[in-house]
Amino acid sequence: MNASEYIASLDFSDTHEESGEPSHDLLSHTPRFVAQRETESRIGRLHMVWGHAQATAASLSNHYQRHWNGAIVELADYKGTLYITWRDEISRVMFEGVILGAWEGNGEHMHAHMLA
Repeated sequence: MNASEYIASLDFSDTHEESGEPSHDLLSHTPRFVAQRETESRIGRLHMVWGHAQATAASLSNHYQRHWNGAIVELADYKGTLYITWRDEISRVMFEGVILGAWEGNGEHMHAHMLA
């Protein structure tokens, strides 16, 4: 399923009800961290961004938390630009705001996106 199909599957009719999902005990898959030049400080910054994103994702519904696990394959910091490699289109649609909020919370704003 791609992002367009996922969005089309969302039902907004008055008569549609869904049941929530139970919580889970899965640990989120940590993405690979990559940096060039000033590697130690940039990798440290990526860890802070990841921690911020993890905390945000933990406050989302159980349904979103299940999709968060493994949604980001790699985070790279190159000259202040965050390069995000997503598992698939749906992951980006669902969580782009989570990771960019964490990046912007660190005072940065430049970003680029790729699919695995």
